[in-house]
Order: sequence, then C-alpha cells, then structure tokens
Amino acid sequence: VQALTVAAVAGPILAVIAPAGDLFESWLKRKAGVKDSSRLIPGHGGFFDRFDGVLPVAIVIGVVVSLM
Repeated sequence: VQALTVAAVAGPILAVIAPAGDLFESWLKRKAGVKDSSRLIPGHGGFFDRFDGVLPVAIVIGVVVSLM
C-alpha cells in the first residue's frame, strides 16, 4: 500500500518535471541562438533534446532516494 501511495504522489510530480526539463533546455538553446544542442542527431534538437526530460526526473528521484 505504501508503494502505491508513493507512486500516486510521485507520478504527477514527475509528469510535471519532465516537460519542465524540456522547456528549460529549449530556453537555453534559444538564449544561445542554436538550433541543435549537438551535432550527434542533427535536425532533431541534438543529443540533449532526446534526454532533456529524463535528466531532471533522474535528479529528483536521486535526491528523494538519498533523503529516504
């Protein structure tokens, strides 16, 4: 039951954090005046555009787990 409660609380929070990471990375690219964050995947926003939602979620999960 406790795991279900944690998932019910964490799910919506992480669902907001992931797109926020995407928006933040897009904002950084606009400030820098670049279209792609790298040349690895040209035309698709670059390498970090594939993972910009995962990175902040992983950081939040790591912080929460380390505090438990």
